[in-house]
Amino acid sequence: MELITLTPEEVNLLLPDIKQRLGVREDDTTRDAALEVDIVDGYEYAVEWCNNTFRDELGVLRLPGPIKKGIVKMIQIDTAAIGREGVQSQSMAGMSQTFVTGASASSTYADVFGLWRKYKRMKFTPVTSAYDSYKR
Repeated sequence: MELITLTPEEVNLLLPDIKQRLGVREDDTTRDAALEVDIVDGYEYAVEWCNNTFRDELGVLRLPGPIKKGIVKMIQIDTAAIGREGVQSQSMAGMSQTFVTGASASSTYADVFGLWRKYKRMKFTPVTSAYDSYKR
């Protein structure tokens, strides 16, 4: 599937809704540039994971609430993870534990994928046989 992304106009239409869901005041523009990138990244991830462009037959973007909520959750997860990658340690009552994080996307974004699951479409991959490869 070719890369499907958002136009700058679509990002501008989504920005106020995403900011509201994140609890960011609409007049606070300090994070707008980063949020715009995050919105595009989240949309592209949703399109890839769901195999769904969320566009109607005229090409108009129709992003369901759970997809937006998943994008917001991704932004929250990514923001919370900044500075926490690598070695983490914990000590309590003389006992110490050290962990190296590097969780897969499937475990990191499990809640997001749960929201998106009902919008996931099957992917059809053409099957080739050994004979088809031999003919070439």
